[in-house]
Amino acid sequence: MTADWNVIREYAIPLGASLLAGIVTWSLMLWLFRRMQGRDYRRARIIRVITLPAAFILPLLFLGIATEATPLAGRALVA
Repeated sequence: MTADWNVIREYAIPLGASLLAGIVTWSLMLWLFRRMQGRDYRRARIIRVITLPAAFILPLLFLGIATEATPLAGRALVA
């Protein structure tokens, strides 16, 4: 299989965008978690409970959406 720029673009744009969105989301969630770590009011406790799992779940969600946007065959995406 020869790889030209059109084929590479079909994979690189969705996967690169999901990687960028994942890194930004991950860093934002961890920053928010660290900022609220010393606080003791209710909103800070809720944010601490939600942000740490969301920092790992949201990038994986972006990656799942990106793999569906690539032209891979359906059987290649099945785990």
